[in-house]
Amino acid sequence: MGASFSLNIPFSEVSPEQRSLVLARELANFTFALPGPLAIDALLSRAGIAEDTPITIAAAVQSLPLQWLTTAIPEDRIARVSPVTTPIHEAIKRRLEVHGDDTWIPVWASVCDLDQAGQLSTLRLAELAYREYLLLCCE
Repeated sequence: MGASFSLNIPFSEVSPEQRSLVLARELANFTFALPGPLAIDALLSRAGIAEDTPITIAAAVQSLPLQWLTTAIPEDRIARVSPVTTPIHEAIKRRLEVHGDDTWIPVWASVCDLDQAGQLSTLRLAELAYREYLLLCCE
């Protein structure tokens, strides 16, 4: 199978908590037309993202290395991050503001009006992160 460009390791070595956000961003970087491929779920599944594994957005964001997070949102697109339209990227932004500490989680959940303990499948999280990244970065 393939490898993660941003972490420089095989997909199989990307931790399950990190896989959704890492692979969604990498796939979005190769998307040149909106709304992206119709088979997005199939592409993400092939990369090892499971439909039956639950995770919270906070756990996924908290699991990522700070170095990776600093490149997750292009600097010229940070103003587009919104608690309403891009809550996953809002979580990334909030975690960076506190230098990796987990104190961002309750504030983020409140601002985004989301349940911080709410879970979704890793596949659904990857699809949402992919769509958010396209919203932020595509003209």
